[in-house]
Formats: sequence, structure tokens, C-alpha cells
Amino acid sequence: MNKAEYDGKMFISANSKKLALALLAAVFMLCGSCIVAVGTESADAIVMKGDTGEIHQSWNSGDCVVTYDSHWIQDKKGLVQYGDGILKVSGHGRMGDYFHVDHSDCTTAPWDDRIRWQSPYFGCNKLIIEEGVTHIGSCAFYTFGYTEVVIPSTVTSIGDNAFERSDLKSIVIPDTVTKMGNEVFKNCTKLTSVKLPNGIKELGKSMFVEAPIKNIEIPASVQSMNGAFQFSGIESVIIPEGVSEIGDKTFWCCKNLKKVVIPDSVKSIGDYAFERSAITEIRLDNVESIGLSAFQECKALKCAILSPNLKSVGDNTFEKCSSLEYAYIPDTLKTIPDFMFAYCSSLKSIVLPDSIETIGPSAFGNTGLEYVIIPNSVKTIEHSAFSGTSLTSVVIPASVKSIGFMAFGVKTLKYVSFEGTDVDIGFFGFLAHLEIFNAPPTTDPDIASKSLSQFGTKKFYDTDKTTEIPSNMGSIGGYTWTTVGMTEKECAYKIPDPKPETLTFTWMNYDGTVLQKTSGVPLNEWPSYEGKEPVNKYGLKFCGWSSVQDRYGNVFLMAKYQPGDVTGVGGDDGMNDGRYLGSFEKINT
Repeated sequence: MNKAEYDGKMFISANSKKLALALLAAVFMLCGSCIVAVGTESADAIVMKGDTGEIHQSWNSGDCVVTYDSHWIQDKKGLVQYGDGILKVSGHGRMGDYFHVDHSDCTTAPWDDRIRWQSPYFGCNKLIIEEGVTHIGSCAFYTFGYTEVVIPSTVTSIGDNAFERSDLKSIVIPDTVTKMGNEVFKNCTKLTSVKLPNGIKELGKSMFVEAPIKNIEIPASVQSMNGAFQFSGIESVIIPEGVSEIGDKTFWCCKNLKKVVIPDSVKSIGDYAFERSAITEIRLDNVESIGLSAFQECKALKCAILSPNLKSVGDNTFEKCSSLEYAYIPDTLKTIPDFMFAYCSSLKSIVLPDSIETIGPSAFGNTGLEYVIIPNSVKTIEHSAFSGTSLTSVVIPASVKSIGFMAFGVKTLKYVSFEGTDVDIGFFGFLAHLEIFNAPPTTDPDIASKSLSQFGTKKFYDTDKTTEIPSNMGSIGGYTWTTVGMTEKECAYKIPDPKPETLTFTWMNYDGTVLQKTSGVPLNEWPSYEGKEPVNKYGLKFCGWSSVQDRYGNVFLMAKYQPGDVTGVGGDDGMNDGRYLGSFEKINT
């Protein structure tokens, strides 16, 4: 009996037909409600012809029949190689669905060739699905080695994982397909071209994970996406009008994604949606909610324009966006979430809207912030909120009632001024090299009993410079300004309040650039701004000044911007936004 062996697989010559009939009897397996014939073939199915052979196999799959035709050759080393194979699906109706290979109760397609070097289907390069087939089964072609597929117009649905881990390079899906499952093209590491059907409404979960596809046109019929492109090679994408949700992890770890256009129809962006992508700018014109870590570690992101309709933002939104220079925060938010801008080292300044009541833990921790105006709406500054920044001065408005642990752990911080008397400062609240600490004037004779005069221990740890303490401060807790070589007695001396005779006005652009500085202005006077209208390079419109003043005669004004059309711009006095945190009378008290 002539034979050729490859890893234990025996191919029998035509001279032994009777023996072959006995050895290759039909084997049937029950799969759901469908009977699948595995390896059904006659003795003529394999014909030995010297150094070449042919394979003809067929299986039932649902309402369809799957056939495979190929040839093999035997090289000089005795190894069998297969090529030019064609897998064909024919019939009228649905293919059967198969379980994922990783499931414990898995039933893989009988033509599965996931161990390709041991498979008689090794080298199959084409899959033809004929007219009449209406459904491509789940996991039907999981790991198969074909590079080309033909899908007819009769197909209306494609099951989960249908083409996962295949060698597919390109595919055109007809417009008759209205439903596609999850992970359809997952780990298709050679897939570079896909045409999606115009009738599809949802892109399934993890549809293109690890696929190197660079560009894709998303049909206008799509309404939602859920993790479809994570880890893919996508470089740019235009999301069509009509999509209402960008689901969790949709563009997660798309390290080549530089540009994305988000339409007004998008209301929600899910958790990790763009995390670790390469986008350089994001404009969310109508988004109402942003999920956890949605833009975390987008290291090329320079500008973020948040929607004026924004209602909720998840933690870590822009954490570690090291190139972020500008962010527009709308006045619809009451809280800056935990770690929202943490480690944004290029963020030099920020304008907070008057709606903000809470600045969350590490919200601006380890950013490049050199200047910030805390609005008179803020009630709570959580722990580490500004820790690790480059702030040199800060004015705490009277609205603030609580400052958390290490909220201002800032080595560059030299000057702190309070506008109120009722505030609770947490342990190490100002871990800074303070030169001036200034509480507000008060007529309260019992100031020593107020929280501001009873900071407790180590609230201003590591202060190594002379610290001014106002005459109304009363008692100071032990080790309040503790540092090596400085005793408690040396810290607790008193210096009278400052009484400036003139004011200094400083106008600044969004990035902290000084636009105009006017000194020697008499008290109770407001000079005019004579410089050029501030410009934001990200296309936003100037809409007035955010202002704050300290008790040493300094008035700071930061340019404000907003997206869209502007109906009015604040005047030279910069008072239109309600962020003026004091009065000239108070300065001169």
C-alpha cells in the first residue's frame, strides 16, 4: 500500500479503496440542533499520484455545506506542504455557530486549522461563501489561514469571532449585513482594508482588536461603538453624525490615532475610550458625560475643549497628558474629579469656572501649574490637589472651608493669602518653603479660638524662610513651621499686616504669558488694558478676564476663552465674570 505520512496523518492511494472505505467512514457529531458531519469522504476523496495528491472533504453546517479542495506535494525531505486550497460554503440559509476555542465545552468547526503545521488545510488561501447563505456562524473561521474572502449579498448577519485570528488581509462586507457580533476581526494581524456595510447600526465589542487597519469609513447608519478599535492601527477617524455613544475602550491604546472628529450627536464617551491614543486635540461640542480615564496618557494631546453641556466627568480624565497646554472647563461642572489633570507637566495655568465647589484629590497634582485663580465658589480643596506644582503664590478665597492633607505640597510656594477666617487645614496642608503667610484682618477678639489660628502640628512643614504672621493670629500649634534647625519659638513671632499704598495690575494670556503690567496704580482705581486682544491658538474666542487680588497690592487677570460664537466680551475692568475675590477697601484695612 503506497502512502504518504505527515505528523501521523495518512493519505491512501486509489489502489486500496476498500480499506479506505472502512477507515474513512462518516463520523457525526451533535452540535446544538444541527448535525455536523466531520470528515465525510469516500475512498476517491484522496487520490495519490506519485509525488502529488488531492484532498476533497465536505461537512454539513447548519443549513449549509462546507467543502474543501486542495492539493499537496512532498518535498525531497519528506515533508508535505499544502497550498492553493479553497474552502467553500454553499446552501440556502444559516451556517451553524461554533463555540470559541477557549471555552471548556468548546465545539470547534471541523475544518479549524489552529494548529496549522499539523493541519491538512494548511495553505488554504481563499474562502468563498456562495449566494444563498444568510448567516456566517460564530467562530466559523477562527484561526483559518485564508487571506481572501468573498461574501455574497444574501448574508445578513455575521456571528461573534467569525474571522478571529485569521490571515485575512482585506474584506468587503455587503450592505445587506445589518448585524455583526463581537470580536469578529479580533487579532487579524494582517488585516489592512475593510469596507463596512451601510446598514450596520452597531460596531461590536473588540471588533478590530490588534488589527493593523489604518483608516476606515464608519457608515452613517452606525449609532454606537463599544471597544471596536482598541489596540488597532487606526490613524484617523471621522465619526458620523448619528453616533450617540463612544463606548468603553473604543479607541483604547490606539497608539497611531492622531485625529478624530466627534459630531454633535455624541452625548457620551465611555471609560478608557481614548486612553493612550496619539490624538493631539479634542473638541467635545455636545458631550454630556465622560467616563473614567477617557483620555489618560494621551501624551500628544495639546488642547482639550470640553462641552458647555458637560454634566459629569470621571476620575483621571487627562492624567499624564504630558503635552496638554490648554483645557477649557465649562461652568456646568461642580467638581474637578480626582487626578483629572495630574501629571500634565505642560499645563502652566488654568481658569476654573465659578461653578466649581470641590477640587478633588490630586486634581492638579504634579502639573506644570505656575498660576491659578481659585474662584469664590470653591468650598473644598481635597488632599494633594495642587501638590507637586510650580505655584509661587495662591489666594484662598473666603468660600474655602476645608484644605486637605498636602493640598499645597509645593516647594516653590512662597506666598499664601487667606480671604476668610473659618477654614480647616489638614496635616501638612502647606508643605512649602513659605516666605509669607497672611491671614485676613478681623475684628473678632477671639481669633485664637478660630480654626485658622489653631493649625495644629506640622501644617506648614519644611518652611525654611522667614514667615510673616499677622498680629491677629493668636496661638500657633507646635511644629507648625517645623524644619531642621528651626525651633518652635523662632517660628511663632508676629509681624503687622501689610498696607500697600499702590496697586500692581498684571494681565496674562492662557499660558501665563504677561500681556501687560501696570504698577503704581492708586488705591480704588482700575487702569485700562491697552494691549492687544488676547489670542488662543486653539481657535477659541476671548470672553473677558478672570481676576483676583492679594493683600499686598497685586491684581492678577487671566484671559478667559470659550468655544463657539461670543455674544459679548467683558470690559477693561475685568469684573464681568464675578471672580473678583476682594475689595480695595479690604486691601487698605
